Amino acid sequence: AQAVRSSNMESSQFRFGKNRNGYPNITALKDVKYTVTEPGKGKFERYLKEGETRPDYIFFDPDFRHPGEWKFETDAEVCTVTMTAEANKGDRHWADLRVALTEAEEQRRRQVSARDPELVLERMPLQNAEKLAREEVASLSRKIQAAAQEMHGLYDQSTKARKVFEEKKALHRAAEEEARRRQVEALEAAEVLKAIELGRKAAESKHQEFQAALVTARNRLADATAQATRVRGELGVSLEFLASDFVPALEREFPDVDVQAKTFLELAEMLWGPPGPGFAHRTDFLGHASAIDPNDEVAGVSLASAIGMKHPRRVGSTNLFVSWTWQYTVRGLVQALVDYGRRK
Repeated sequence: AQAVRSSNMESSQFRFGKNRNGYPNITALKDVKYTVTEPGKGKFERYLKEGETRPDYIFFDPDFRHPGEWKFETDAEVCTVTMTAEANKGDRHWADLRVALTEAEEQRRRQVSARDPELVLERMPLQNAEKLAREEVASLSRKIQAAAQEMHGLYDQSTKARKVFEEKKALHRAAEEEARRRQVEALEAAEVLKAIELGRKAAESKHQEFQAALVTARNRLADATAQATRVRGELGVSLEFLASDFVPALEREFPDVDVQAKTFLELAEMLWGPPGPGFAHRTDFLGHASAIDPNDEVAGVSLASAIGMKHPRRVGSTNLFVSWTWQYTVRGLVQALVDYGRRK
């Protein structure tokens, strides 16, 4: 899974801090068995109980003395953190904590989500309502088609029964004995016809019910689609995302470019190419080019929608519109918005 930086130096299982003498330590937030990879020394198995801290000494622990990248691995997550040391002082502290879920933990969370419909509806309520409406329309359409086929078959049977009835009635006039025999057959055919007529009326009644249900389902679909379109049109990206995730995502997408020095006009050309007839997705930044739009089931969504699919809490209704910023740099605009948020 993709690693996510933690701004408060905590994961779901560890807190990275300092002991009473100011040296780095870790505290277990729950009982945890883990493997630690120490720079220059290799891997070691460790176990901490909930609330236990290692080390809790006043003096410096020799196990936590090597600056560089440390890795703490459990069944649920992998924490990568850097121990830094100030020159000529020997002071060490933790920095740049990144947390990634293991494949087993992601599978477990998907199973929990599958068992909890309310959790699924809370993440994407409009898209699920729209999908359910579409499924209901498709199901009712299939039922109507089957009812229509059944009604056509009953009509054919009714025509054939009428023909038999008329033939039997004509033969009755030709001979008395033959007439009595065929009269019995005609009565039987009449009973069959009656049953068929009753079945046809029942099929027509079902057809009318299905038609009414189809109209209702289509209205629900139209309402759900309109609501989804309205909400998607009002989506905005949170300031928290711009301040913490936007620039790192650009740097991963363009590792050899100083993206913060680029204007948004230059950034748009890097992502999608120059405007014109040849406009196309040049990159799959944040997955926006490959994501399937639930409205038309075609690949390609807005950046706000793509961010909302991965980080639902980082996207919501807009309350601030920023315009005339195309020629500003990424660094300048993001910093301006961060300063504005701090003042507010």
